[in-house]
Amino acid sequence: MALRHLLRTLVFTRGTVMNGVRGTLSNHNPHQGAVSCDDLPLNPQRPQKDPRAFSEFICQSSNVQQYVRTLRLRTSLLGVGVEAEEPVDANVLLGLFKILPRLTTLHLEDIVLSPPSLSGAPLPPTLSLEHLTLGSRLGCAPISASHILDTLSHFRYIGRLRLIHLWEEPQPSTSAPNLSVSHPAVETFEFERCRFLGDAIFTFLADCAAERVTVRTTLPTDVLSAQKLNQFVTALGARLAHLEYTFRVRDMPCPMTLLFAGFDSAAHPGGGAALDLSSCTSLGTLRVALDLAPARLASDLASTLVPTLASLPALPRGTPPLALTLAASLGDVLAGQHLEDRTSVFAQLEDAVLELLGSGRVAGLTFEIEVARGVPDSRMAEGSETVKALFPRLNASDDLHVIEVAKAGAPRVNAYWGGRYDAPW
Repeated sequence: MALRHLLRTLVFTRGTVMNGVRGTLSNHNPHQGAVSCDDLPLNPQRPQKDPRAFSEFICQSSNVQQYVRTLRLRTSLLGVGVEAEEPVDANVLLGLFKILPRLTTLHLEDIVLSPPSLSGAPLPPTLSLEHLTLGSRLGCAPISASHILDTLSHFRYIGRLRLIHLWEEPQPSTSAPNLSVSHPAVETFEFERCRFLGDAIFTFLADCAAERVTVRTTLPTDVLSAQKLNQFVTALGARLAHLEYTFRVRDMPCPMTLLFAGFDSAAHPGGGAALDLSSCTSLGTLRVALDLAPARLASDLASTLVPTLASLPALPRGTPPLALTLAASLGDVLAGQHLEDRTSVFAQLEDAVLELLGSGRVAGLTFEIEVARGVPDSRMAEGSETVKALFPRLNASDDLHVIEVAKAGAPRVNAYWGGRYDAPW
């Protein structure tokens, strides 16, 4: 294998590396409760790994400097909750960017950066990335708003910003976030299993938004987090060009996150609140991934999705209509045909779409059926006919378009493709 493929991704783990953890975590059922870091096998493999030693290793490796495009910095599982809030010296990362000219993607897992220098006039941020991921692998250690803002303030431009498994600590941070720090220009925001209860993060991110931005998110399960997300969408206003969100309960925070956050998922079975899109006058596409489970269907559609659609603003003259897409897995679609109240529930949704069609705000409804590999054609045809039966009036007027798309597996935060090399320092 060529070096340019082998050394495409570089991984550095801060702290003590352990044996046996991979098997322990892979065999753990997340629905049986949280796994504690104290329960993991303690078999130190090497001494503590320091970021500065890692930087020195890169300086001495010309092949690494030439080919690496993705850098993944993470805290050892033994250090999660202890070391995650100990910032890495930002100067170390700045030095790595200087010697890795092809670097376009950075993943920070349970890693935060030290704040910009407060002595004298701080230098303007210089780092630019196509993709930055900031989050926690297990979701059991809160990362304060101040640390998130300090980390992001080192960047001038971020094409796609993914925040994963982040939730604000139950108690207020001892150091208030500095809202006067530099704001990177961000084109795409992705929130996965995040629970932000304060205003600091979303206020900061709204100021980071470029002229036309994309937002992809899992709709929070609790009302307060949904309200904060709604405030963020409202603040984006006309800058929001594309919005994608999902109701799927299996995409929500893992039991460990909810346990440490003191959140009772059983008390909040559905989406938290409808989104108000009345200020989003430039919204071009809206894609909603549905969960057609019987326990959530009525709540998701009647109390959340339908009001969201009703809030879509009138289009300025000459503006093309919104591209509206709903999506669900083939299994969910086929299960939906057996729901007793499916006709009345989907009739409300169909009424909302027909009203948007009549006012020219949408061009029609596209329904994506996510299909796994190897599914027989007969099952796919059955799914298509089921969707058409759910929206009979739209189907009769040729305003319903059913398409099949390959089902994308939900990538884990620590799963990446391509060559990878775990540095020895």
